[in-house]
Amino acid sequence: MIYGKSIEEAGQYAIDMIKEFISSDRIFIMSHLRDTFSIINAYPHDKGTSEFEQMNAIDSLCRIVIESKKAVNLSSLDKNKDATLTGLMGDKAIYSFVGVPIFSKRDIYGVICIISTTPVQYNYRVIKLLEGMALMLGYIVELKYETLKDGLTGLYQRSYIDHISQQWNLREKKPHLSLMYIDIDNFKQINDRYGHITGDAVLQCIAKRFKQVLGSEAVIIRMGGDEFVVMLEATESGAEKRAEDLAESLLDVMRKPIQSERGVVIASISIGICCGSLEQLTIDELIQEADLAMYGVKHNGKGAYKLTACK
Repeated sequence: MIYGKSIEEAGQYAIDMIKEFISSDRIFIMSHLRDTFSIINAYPHDKGTSEFEQMNAIDSLCRIVIESKKAVNLSSLDKNKDATLTGLMGDKAIYSFVGVPIFSKRDIYGVICIISTTPVQYNYRVIKLLEGMALMLGYIVELKYETLKDGLTGLYQRSYIDHISQQWNLREKKPHLSLMYIDIDNFKQINDRYGHITGDAVLQCIAKRFKQVLGSEAVIIRMGGDEFVVMLEATESGAEKRAEDLAESLLDVMRKPIQSERGVVIASISIGICCGSLEQLTIDELIQEADLAMYGVKHNGKGAYKLTACK
């Protein structure tokens, strides 16, 4: 059984099944997260020069699958072929391409695609097999995500850091990150005064506010208790400004009282910020620096943010 396996293990199972029943020269299972493709599994495993030369064309073809949200079957033998696509495929010796989206509950997770470097026209049976593999992978992805979610707030748990790190490390160029470490000020006193049920409701309200301010591009993680980490991909030149703007927005939204069954609760937050490239730093190093910056805020009055230079 493949259920209970990792996404990578399930992907390898899918590739083995595709190899068994479909004649193709290359098979890719690719994730598409934050508008960037990353290879999860590939056949053949070697990354020769020819594969690298084809990757831009493959990314472009997979992007068509993402945009159409359905199976795409392209062949140089098709009499109604698009001239632009034919040129894109022909330049890189891609004669036939079939790609199907991998859906999760939220969106399209990625693409399964097969490529032939010799003239062949794939039929609907090929598409149906690939769609079956995509359905299975989508289910595995959803199970994986659910186990990484915090039951109280719906945010990611701390263990998601390892998962997203693996995704970013698969990229040819690792991203530049704006990272915030956030702590709710005086949360113990809130629990002591209003009770843990109200404390849980406050956490849920704060998580909802974080999502509204930060949007879908941010990775928001509940580290445990009343501490959170936020990670956003950004350009090197704009990372600090973007993080500071969002920190200001978070501080502003937290000035609004929280209504609870036990009364009105006022909860401020302290934020530490560190920005850097994963080419030079690990996520753990960024977290450590942002955490230290956050404690600097705590020792100087709370309810503010501090940007620190990563060592």
